[in-house]
Amino acid sequence: IYIQRTGDATETVSVSGAGYATYATTNNVVVPESNDVKVMTVKVNAEGTAIELNEVKAGTVIPAKTGILVKATADNHDFVVTSDKGETLANNDLKAATEDVTSVDDKFFALTNLGEKVGFALVENSVVIPAGKAYLEVTKGTPAKFFGLDGEATGINSVKTAKADGAYYTLEGVKTTKPVKGLYIHNGKKIVVK
Repeated sequence: IYIQRTGDATETVSVSGAGYATYATTNNVVVPESNDVKVMTVKVNAEGTAIELNEVKAGTVIPAKTGILVKATADNHDFVVTSDKGETLANNDLKAATEDVTSVDDKFFALTNLGEKVGFALVENSVVIPAGKAYLEVTKGTPAKFFGLDGEATGINSVKTAKADGAYYTLEGVKTTKPVKGLYIHNGKKIVVK
């Protein structure tokens, strides 16, 4: 009898050039022992105005159907599947999209990059979050439209969902007829009036 070991089963997380990815585990997986890969949970504060990132220790078993945030170099990273039982991760508001999820009620936030900032941005209604990803569902009626991974929350990007009506808006969302020197939103884009 000849037995050949084919290797451990793995789940692969693809990280983009932004250096972050969300992932919904299919099986119980082990956090890699690597300086190049960090696994984090995301917790929304009680007011719904900011997020907190918490690192999950290497070697921790993450249960199936758990949403996580992965910080790593742009590449595919393998997580070893295990039969060991994992504990529910503390301080984690990430929801695992085990199947395609359609956003509703202006409360779904998905990982994205806006310029040089990476974070969770509010998505419009009826946007599909694909299976295998994770997202935040903020039910606290937050004024924030973007939670930066640097801890910054802002409503500045809310105009991305507004129709281009030719008007100028201040960063607070107030419509103005005659913009003076400063930063404004015009037709869904940030502009500087000098």
